[in-house]
Amino acid sequence: SSKSVKRAALWALGSLGSSASKHTSAVEGFLEDKDADLVAEACTAVGGLRGANAASQLEAKLTSPFVEVAVAACMALAAMDAGADAVKKLLSNSEPRLRAASVTALTSMTQAATFVGDAANLVGDGDCFVRVAAAEMVRAVGSTAAAHAPAIGKFLGAKEKGVQAAAAAALAGLGEGAASQAEALAKLLETKGEDISSLPLATVGVVAKVSPIYRKPACAAAVALGAIGSAGAKYARQVGELLKDRDPDIRCYSLSALGAMGMEGAKFESQVMDSLSD
Repeated sequence: SSKSVKRAALWALGSLGSSASKHTSAVEGFLEDKDADLVAEACTAVGGLRGANAASQLEAKLTSPFVEVAVAACMALAAMDAGADAVKKLLSNSEPRLRAASVTALTSMTQAATFVGDAANLVGDGDCFVRVAAAEMVRAVGSTAAAHAPAIGKFLGAKEKGVQAAAAAALAGLGEGAASQAEALAKLLETKGEDISSLPLATVGVVAKVSPIYRKPACAAAVALGAIGSAGAKYARQVGELLKDRDPDIRCYSLSALGAMGMEGAKFESQVMDSLSD
């Protein structure tokens, strides 16, 4: 038999979703296959089919010695909006791919707000993809996570540029709830350089290139200052200065920030117009 054909069939059934639900039990049978690749594909397919009866089996796969299987089980549970407590346990896993997958999974669940405090701590994670996933959760939950602004704000002073950027990007999602961090964010506007830890994988096409707001502190800080209301608009002049920066990403995000700063941003209308001939 052809393993590749079986994997393709599992993928197809999962992609068909509810219209193929009558085949769920057959797909679930592959969850106990000896081949890890088929098990991972079956996990994904069960998630697509919303096979709620297999939730306990998927939870058991979260501790699989094969990372690909555990990640697939994690995302399948997310698709089913099930097993949140089991998925949460992976937030402290030593494997960064599992930490990232668990945060991403929890973000899409109805209980996401319950776990945003855990995500706030992971904004300072040493792995780029975990940080990005954590910041994305904070941004997805939004202003209701404002109580975590001080905890996230502490990471603005980290030595690692990637951590600084992730913290600023996360704070942007809190809106005016992050107003207390305005001064610290403004200091990051002067931070040059970027986190390059994700670039090797992006260069060879393994992952998509990480957004500048998660790599470049100045970009993230500008976005955050534009998002937190009047407390951030006070720093429109400093943001306006970045329109002269040599980095086009910094110029782009500074323009976006000024556009969100109302009357304070309007003071730089002529410089914004000049950018049309950039």
